[in-house]
Amino acid sequence: MSNQDLLSELVRYKAIELGQSLNISRQSSDHGPSVGSAAENDWQKFFRSLPKRYDVTEGFVVSSDGEKSPQLDLIVHDSQYSPLVFSKSGINYVPVESVYAIFEVKQSVSVDGLRQIKSSACAVRSMNRRYSPVRIINKDRVIGEPNYILSGILALSSGYQPPMSKALQKSMIEGKDVEKIDLCCVAEAGYCVINREGEVRIETGQEVLGNFAFELMAELQREGTVGPIDIRSYTRHLND
Repeated sequence: MSNQDLLSELVRYKAIELGQSLNISRQSSDHGPSVGSAAENDWQKFFRSLPKRYDVTEGFVVSSDGEKSPQLDLIVHDSQYSPLVFSKSGINYVPVESVYAIFEVKQSVSVDGLRQIKSSACAVRSMNRRYSPVRIINKDRVIGEPNYILSGILALSSGYQPPMSKALQKSMIEGKDVEKIDLCCVAEAGYCVINREGEVRIETGQEVLGNFAFELMAELQREGTVGPIDIRSYTRHLND
């Protein structure tokens, strides 16, 4: 086996491994919320395959100005430079400075589901973010630009036909820039990624979940690393 063949086999095996980590509950049930919760748990397990610099939870995104997002099914946030997460009564609140991506989990991709994640993306991306300055080698202390926060929808099936149709792509990008949906993954059909330059990457079929994980990692890497959160912008509220 040549080195090139070995590399292809290794990448293919990893893609299969990642895809198998998502075991979406396909059982029929009369109790919709139970199916939804099971799907959210399955997607969370899938997202645990991301590099350790990322963590994933469900809950709300908050800012030091007191803003709060709608409740989110999945929040990909930093676990290294800005790992602060608040919890109360079993509900998690993630500072917006820590957030890399937000996702809604649905049984099927629909216009209403897309509208929901657009609204959440707008709320989160519009929040004010405060970072502590960091020292760069041979440079003064600087504060980096806020990273772009990705948004997406994850589902078992799709109401669009074909699932990755032009109509879906149009729905993902129409509206304000802060409402744009970057990623859509349908477990039984494929995925669509639209980057900020408008480039579209689509893969269809039932065995593409591993490749979607690679695409998600690439998009997260592309957006860089969040800066260190300004802790005092939150602790100042202790005196309120």
